[in-house]
Amino acid sequence: METQKINLEDMIINNEPDFDLITKAGHSQQCRDLVEKLLKKDKKMRPAVATALRHHWFNMNLDTANRSAGDMGDHNPMGMDGVKPKRERKNVI
Repeated sequence: METQKINLEDMIINNEPDFDLITKAGHSQQCRDLVEKLLKKDKKMRPAVATALRHHWFNMNLDTANRSAGDMGDHNPMGMDGVKPKRERKNVI
């Protein structure tokens, strides 16, 4: 277990993630962009939480969740009641 931990730390420190895997797996370019920004090694280069939450990917998925929540009737565990989607978008995730 300790060897695995050291290897993982070494991989994180010395290698760059293969962000192409995100789009190859069928996720959107917006998803890839957000993940790239959140995984910057230099913490000064990472977005603040408030900035990250304003990322286009969250807005796209909030719109989708809002449309889905409309089909939930009175039960809405996501707390999306009354939130109007900005506009319909395609290619979510």
